[in-house]
Amino acid sequence: MKSKHLNLLVGMMAVFERASASLNARDESTYCPPDEYIADNDLQFSTYCSLNLLAPELGNQPGSSITECMDMCSNYHPACMGVTHYFQNQTCSFKGFDVNTTSLSITDTDNVHSALTNKTEMLAIKADCPYENNTNAMISGFSFQILCDQDMRDYGDFLPWGQTYGNHASTMGECMQLCLDVHPLCVGVSWNPDKKAGWSNCYLKNSQDGVPVVANTRPVSHSGLLVSLPPVDTCSGPGQIVNNNQTFNTTCLEGRVGSSNFTSFYSPKLKNCVGQCATNDSCVGVLYDNSFHEGIKNCYFLNATGSASTPQNFTYAELVSSDTSASGASPSTSAGATPTQSSDGSSDSSGSSGSSGNSGSSSSKAWIAGPVIGAIAAVAIVVAGWFWWRRRGGGGGGGGRTIAQEPEKQFKAVEVASHSPPQPQSHPQELPNHYQISEAEGSVITPRHELES
Repeated sequence: MKSKHLNLLVGMMAVFERASASLNARDESTYCPPDEYIADNDLQFSTYCSLNLLAPELGNQPGSSITECMDMCSNYHPACMGVTHYFQNQTCSFKGFDVNTTSLSITDTDNVHSALTNKTEMLAIKADCPYENNTNAMISGFSFQILCDQDMRDYGDFLPWGQTYGNHASTMGECMQLCLDVHPLCVGVSWNPDKKAGWSNCYLKNSQDGVPVVANTRPVSHSGLLVSLPPVDTCSGPGQIVNNNQTFNTTCLEGRVGSSNFTSFYSPKLKNCVGQCATNDSCVGVLYDNSFHEGIKNCYFLNATGSASTPQNFTYAELVSSDTSASGASPSTSAGATPTQSSDGSSDSSGSSGSSGNSGSSSSKAWIAGPVIGAIAAVAIVVAGWFWWRRRGGGGGGGGRTIAQEPEKQFKAVEVASHSPPQPQSHPQELPNHYQISEAEGSVITPRHELES
């Protein structure tokens, strides 16, 4: 009887485990986040699981889940205010401004999940141009030419490195700041304050080769063109840079593969870029973009060096040694040496360890042993005296250097190589009239849909 009960219990546990595994392996396409969801570009959605949205459709696209549909809705043009995901045909159906909670329906509940955007977030921002037309606006020290009520629609929209969603900005200044922060190089923006074109209302441009389009009616757009590039070093040849007692070897026109950059910032000079790396324990090298091709933030810290790749317009600086002699007492055999820090980071040691001090110590040890052990002490005194005489240089035999005569071992301070980084240009680089970079460096955004009049 006990055996039957045990077998029954084991069978029930097996059924429970299979059921749990089945639940854990459920189809992701039917999953619905409870209550709300925040898209990659921060647009908030309220979710309505197993409910349909009966409202006119803006358009539709394939989608594997309601979360994917919400992410696509946050990037959709024109503005998407709600979305329904149909499980059976894996489709996202996008809804416009006339959708709301009254559009929710219990029809087809086994096949749908729906979501609505936060209406407050989708309210239009003041449409007036925040700057005077055809003036220059300074953003973090960089100048943008303002084009009010104009859209740079054909100037080449792109997505920054590693980004799969469009950008939202609450102000035009925020949009232009984003342009300065991204990679690869952004040379202009168009900003849509009324959000009629969608939540992703900050369009980054990688080209200035186009003709602005008047955009003073829905959707309203204001644009800004980067006027000039800041000073930057050029690389004239390989060399060395020493900073914070660390030595970096530099090479020109070198890209890296297998490296890992963990931060970036704008640096007008290579030595400044390297100097910041020298104070960061995680930094083992830098890539310095001499052309701004990959963005305004042209100094990249690396925590892995990787290996050389095809030539690119970068200067590569790799940490090759650290000089510890300036960080504390000299590691030489000289007990009385005191390091002094020079202005260029090198160190000098002064002081000496007198030979008489060492020999006096040895002889004193011999004399202390004398009165301790009777008759043997006399022999020990004679032997100690003979060694003491040898160490004081007696006998003139010249049988090799004594310990006191050993030269001090000192760590040589690393010298700055004769090649020094070139000075930056004295004036910012003007962007050519038709500046354009390759779109292959970033992701290209699907062209925006035109709103019907």
